[in-house]
Amino acid sequence: MKECTSALEVVPNSLRALQRRAKAYEQQGLYKQALSDVAAINKTDQATQETQVRLRRNTIAMACAL
Repeated sequence: MKECTSALEVVPNSLRALQRRAKAYEQQGLYKQALSDVAAINKTDQATQETQVRLRRNTIAMACAL
């Protein structure tokens, strides 16, 4: 995650860094942070069906964690 965050400081909209960091956050159960990265991806023209699914999955996981 640190490497992805460092990359995003240099290139804030790096799709690859956002995707990798979101996945790392998900794996650690940090759904709010993952949701933020996936939402940022979905605001771009590079959003995919997979990122749409990840957005829904993280929203549900975050709600269940409450």
